[in-house]
Amino acid sequence: MPNKEFYFLKDPRFAAIFPVINFIIIQIILALSSWLYDDTWDEQYAISGLTAAFLYVFLGNYFKLYDKYLKPSSKGMGARIFSCWFLAFMLTIFLAFLRKNSAEHSRVILNIWFFSTLIVLYLWDYLWNYSLKRLHLSGRKQLKVAIAGVNSFAFELIDQIKNDEYSKGVVINGVYDDRSENRLPKSQSHGYKVIGNFDKMIEDAKESKFDVLFITLPFKAEERVKVLLEYLRNTTVSVYIVPDSFIFELIRGDLSSYGKIPLIEIFDTPFFGINTFIKRIEDVIITLALLPVLIPIMAIVAFLVKLTSTGPVLFIQKRYGINGETIKIWKFRSMTVCEDGEDIQQARKDDIRITSLGKILRKTSIDELPQFINVLQGRLSVVGPRPHAVVHNEEYRELISGYMMRHKVKPGITGLAQINGFRGETKDIELMKKRIDYDVQYIRNWSVGMDLDILLRTVVVVLLGKNAH
Repeated sequence: MPNKEFYFLKDPRFAAIFPVINFIIIQIILALSSWLYDDTWDEQYAISGLTAAFLYVFLGNYFKLYDKYLKPSSKGMGARIFSCWFLAFMLTIFLAFLRKNSAEHSRVILNIWFFSTLIVLYLWDYLWNYSLKRLHLSGRKQLKVAIAGVNSFAFELIDQIKNDEYSKGVVINGVYDDRSENRLPKSQSHGYKVIGNFDKMIEDAKESKFDVLFITLPFKAEERVKVLLEYLRNTTVSVYIVPDSFIFELIRGDLSSYGKIPLIEIFDTPFFGINTFIKRIEDVIITLALLPVLIPIMAIVAFLVKLTSTGPVLFIQKRYGINGETIKIWKFRSMTVCEDGEDIQQARKDDIRITSLGKILRKTSIDELPQFINVLQGRLSVVGPRPHAVVHNEEYRELISGYMMRHKVKPGITGLAQINGFRGETKDIELMKKRIDYDVQYIRNWSVGMDLDILLRTVVVVLLGKNAH
């Protein structure tokens, strides 16, 4: 992954606005161009509009059009907008030519579309930059950060945050250090406040009292850093190390920077900026494509569940979603009980709680089908780490190092762990550790191609019915 400049407006939902608006602009301008020229809007125009919009959004990632959500004052943006739109437009015309439909497009409308869209994209870019800069300067978009370690690296980072005009929304909650007050460096100019030791820092991280933690300890304190990271793995805080050297091979992380300060990403999500938009579009397209087939099946299953046993059709259970937030997911009820408390027992082979119909539903994973509705609601993704019951999360986060890293992304209906045999009951801690290893591997290596591969392989796993009971 290439290096990227680190700025703090790193909110996936906020970042996704820009490519979505770009997509809509391209569609609307083509429709208006057709209307103004009094031409008939037909299927060929619709296809060309969608093609150009998808190409522009996709190519925008490579032209770095979405860096502005990290740094509003991106240079050379006008040239990049022109290059990206020109390439997307020409590819669209070329594809229309291959479909033998280019002759059906009015040359006048195409010219109006090209130049009008270019102007509007420029104006939208200017308004976005202006609004984003004002938002930065107003400090309304707050991000709470903390620093571990009182030393020259911490002082330099504090100065960088205080002096950077785009850091007005960044709030430094405080600095943590294990040393007593009389052993700490004396420096009144930086205005830092030590609010506790590292034990308190870990507790505050678990309680989400800050969003980002910078570890400024020197690499000679690597054993202490290692211990801290082991504890911090079980939180949803984004963790960065401010290194005193570039021995990056010692740590599995991506190189970033805050201004001139080098950082190493340790725990973070792959879904921000354009990736958020791509992932969401992928989820919606896959779900909408499957629903015409799934809805009749779900209607029949709902009727059979009600007919064969007493109780609700749907089993609604609380799970942990992205960043450890509690969500509710739906399943067809396959048991005689609907457990969702502090004592939940995983389903096991020949479990007497499973109904006769439930055995079939669980074997074929049909009981999971209502979760596609959860995908449209935005609670789940089609592909991602499988969500566990809240009580199981609380149990395993204390037993497995790095367990909470799986909650840096949305949970999914299926995942890398499931297609590799870790589906259903996990009888011991070692099996759960292997499942978490696959979840972390998915987060670190995510791509659309990986999602599609997992989805196709899931079909095979479901047909075989292995480990499902």
